[in-house]
Amino acid sequence: MIMNQAIGLLYFLIIIIGHHAYSQCMQYPVSFAERVSACSYIVLGKVSNKQCYWNDAHTNIYTAYTIDVMAYLKNPSAKDKIILISDGGVVSNEAQLTYPSVHLEIGREYLCMLDEDERVNDNKEIRKAHPEWVQARPYALNQGVFQNINGKYKDYFQNTFLTEESLLNKISKITGCPAVSPSGAIFKARMTKQRITPRKGRITAISSFSPNPTVGGTIVAGDFITITGSGFGSTPGTVFFTNADDGGATYMSSAVASDIVSWSNTSITVKVPEGAGTGPINVNGAFTSTTNLTVTYTHANINSSFSSFGTVTRQRYYHRNMNGAGGMYFQYNTTSGFSTNTAAVAAFERALETWRCATYINWFSNGTTTAGYAADGINSVLFDNTLPAGVLGVATSRFSGAATGACNLHNTVWCVNEVDIQFKPNPPATGFTWQYGPAAPSSSQYDFESVALHELGHAHGLGHVINSGKVMHYALPNGQSVRTLDPTVDVAAGNARMAYSTSATCFNPGSCGSGPMVALTPGTCSLPIAWLEFSGKYLQGTGVRLLWTSHLSKSTSFHLYRSNNATDYELIHHQQPGYDSDIPVTLEYTDFMPYLDKGLYYKLEVIDETVHSKAIYVDAESNSTKFSVFTSQNQIWIRANDEFKSSIEFSLYDMSSKKIFHATLQEKEHVIDAQFRPGIYCYTLVEHDKIQTGRIFIR
Repeated sequence: MIMNQAIGLLYFLIIIIGHHAYSQCMQYPVSFAERVSACSYIVLGKVSNKQCYWNDAHTNIYTAYTIDVMAYLKNPSAKDKIILISDGGVVSNEAQLTYPSVHLEIGREYLCMLDEDERVNDNKEIRKAHPEWVQARPYALNQGVFQNINGKYKDYFQNTFLTEESLLNKISKITGCPAVSPSGAIFKARMTKQRITPRKGRITAISSFSPNPTVGGTIVAGDFITITGSGFGSTPGTVFFTNADDGGATYMSSAVASDIVSWSNTSITVKVPEGAGTGPINVNGAFTSTTNLTVTYTHANINSSFSSFGTVTRQRYYHRNMNGAGGMYFQYNTTSGFSTNTAAVAAFERALETWRCATYINWFSNGTTTAGYAADGINSVLFDNTLPAGVLGVATSRFSGAATGACNLHNTVWCVNEVDIQFKPNPPATGFTWQYGPAAPSSSQYDFESVALHELGHAHGLGHVINSGKVMHYALPNGQSVRTLDPTVDVAAGNARMAYSTSATCFNPGSCGSGPMVALTPGTCSLPIAWLEFSGKYLQGTGVRLLWTSHLSKSTSFHLYRSNNATDYELIHHQQPGYDSDIPVTLEYTDFMPYLDKGLYYKLEVIDETVHSKAIYVDAESNSTKFSVFTSQNQIWIRANDEFKSSIEFSLYDMSSKKIFHATLQEKEHVIDAQFRPGIYCYTLVEHDKIQTGRIFIR
């Protein structure tokens, strides 16, 4: 979008949302009425301070923003200050980046919808000094924060701006109460606008800026842009960029003063911030460029004064060899039900493999854990029903920094030492369900694999872009999927991060593993899947019959484990395949037991790979799957394991998630005879609201 010249007033881009329920940075819309009704406090005020801190349990870093309250619109109080708590921050040589999270600017005004007073993860220093101040999280995260932009406020998912009067009236109609100041006086909406004050002197032109295109969030001097023109003033002001975090609906600026490299009346050199997206730029709120700056991608960074920096400075961070196997592995949480949701695990692993085989980042999955969202050294993937309203997924990266005083680049080496990824359980939102794939999502579904791919992009160290249809684009509508990385955007961004993450740094901090990350190769990037199928069936009077299909090498050995609680497993069988072929074969074992007094869990371990299968559950009343699916040459056999009562829909997908076959089956046993290319395929069987998924190998 090309902006016209605007003197003395900062204009903002509007993105038309349309009729989709968009997920912005993995958020979905929460109605205005719900936010007003469900939140505990609504305040209007100006941010005067911020402080990063560890919670008492030392499990997470938070930022406490002090807001000087001008008015209460819900639950009024005489207290003139309130604290907004947001996830993430930097404390000395430790840091945490959480996507999405709320970031406020000191000196700016906001209307905030807040949850109840936080007593667990609050700032204890502030609580001790000011026990009367409420400390609360924003309700519905970014949707609970409205920034005052020239006297107007924009709702996160809306494409129009509200005046202060209309916003206050809209809230008052729901609460039934007027806005009041801490003194108890009625607060009247202001007619004056909170302008960004232009610098002295008249800007007559932004003549040019270069390089264009560029990338944001880096410390590479060649990526910084130089703006030429006149009337910029002799002292540093503010350069505003189109905001990638809301698709260009507003402008944003860096809160780090050192991002201004140089400033004169005719020339400015500035580091492009992580939140910048493609669109016009603005100097001092007084003049907007008539052409767009193209920001191809952005990297996340650490803004800190550690170590020996005179001021807060942008610093690069690195992926490292944290596990002794070249990189980092994820574990699936057992207590939230993620590890036993085979469809969710499969979708996450498809997303994981997509990044592995595009940028060769050394990530893999390795078993299960009870660990959750905490700085505990374990990279957990979990369902989390405590995520804020309106949030589908969250990626949190944790960092440590170290310095010797002798580094010649930036004096500090920061590394990623942990990543936790949280998803809302199914259903993630009222009226919507997860589509785990490989089928495409319907209009009433959000695509889990796309969300996982996006969150893994943040874990990779990438920020948002304004480029519809790309994985790191800020928004994903319901009913749509983005499961493929763009070579010039997503892959280029990941490759740039990998280029310095796989190179030696000036020293190797003890907290950063054994050295640089070891990149994968085209031959090693595929996840080591040891089975296409793993199923079990209770046989009355005999025991449990277990079958699995392997496609590893003929020398691979298996361990079979059993558990009665899905947590504590015992080894019950060791098996050598004993076949002289590398093509997939089906192996079986019968766990001889006289009866099942309750259900049992089983899982496989590939000994040479130390990789575990999904866990399956078997009881005396039902089989682990209702349908058996197996192949013989180019034939696919589908057989109901119990009484067949209605038709089912069978769909077959290749490994790129493209549907290649569909049929409606109306018999207990069905044979599909078709000419399929040899290879691995995914299938879905849908009977009413029940879905069975799996993989098969066609020779």
